[in-house]
Amino acid sequence: MFTMRQAITWANGILSERSIESARRDAEVLLLFVTGLERVQLYTNGEQELSADQCARYEALIARRAEGEPVAYLVGKKEFYALDFAVGPEVLIPRPETEILVEKAAAWAPGRATVLEIGVGSGAVIVALAVERPDLQLIGLDISLNALRTARDNARRHGVAGRVRLFVGDALSAVQARFPLILMNPPYIAQGDAHSLSPDVARYEPGIALFGGNDGLDVIRKVLSAAAGNLLPKGLLLLECGYDQQSSVTKLVEAAVGLKVREWISDLGGIPRVVVVERTHG
Repeated sequence: MFTMRQAITWANGILSERSIESARRDAEVLLLFVTGLERVQLYTNGEQELSADQCARYEALIARRAEGEPVAYLVGKKEFYALDFAVGPEVLIPRPETEILVEKAAAWAPGRATVLEIGVGSGAVIVALAVERPDLQLIGLDISLNALRTARDNARRHGVAGRVRLFVGDALSAVQARFPLILMNPPYIAQGDAHSLSPDVARYEPGIALFGGNDGLDVIRKVLSAAAGNLLPKGLLLLECGYDQQSSVTKLVEAAVGLKVREWISDLGGIPRVVVVERTHG
């Protein structure tokens, strides 16, 4: 039988042997999940013994983490924009850099507007925006019905389901309306770069949400080719992109009819992460 302190030490050793950089943190997060305790109690109650059931559950979770399964999937949730979102293997785990989409959309969306998100996944972006801006109506599209179910559950969890309408749809082909603001975090990793991904990502997160064809730009091309027809005049498309795609995406925007690059927004690492595309006329 482990005490909590012994359990963390043991788990940290197992995960460190498997070269998991966040070994100690992961060991603590999974123990908190098993025990239902607050983080401070890991230190104030370090000599408290785990029950046989807690030990068995903890050992099973550590074994799965040692194989590379992401912690977010193991505990079934991930924090994004200071909110907890349910996640599972049917959706991409939300990343901190994607919070740029929420931050800028909340600042730029006109009052009482209807905003569209393409590829809602877990619903992290669309739900966080609905929480941040109670005056907005939100429409979300995704080609995965399972992802939409997760997004629906997250909208209900945060009390915004009445303002978030979700539909099955492929990019903009399912949309016949125009919006002042469209958001998207598309799959933008080149298929040939799969080997460079961490095992956590490559083995467990959905490929359909990661890979954008041979050069990573297939979905971005599709969206840019149709975006002018779904934006109001001076409307904005906020599109997250890969770390090395600024030049390629800028050229695609310049080649599209009725669109221009208004600006690029860098993430906290200084990488140009989100392109702001404006409809220029019509």
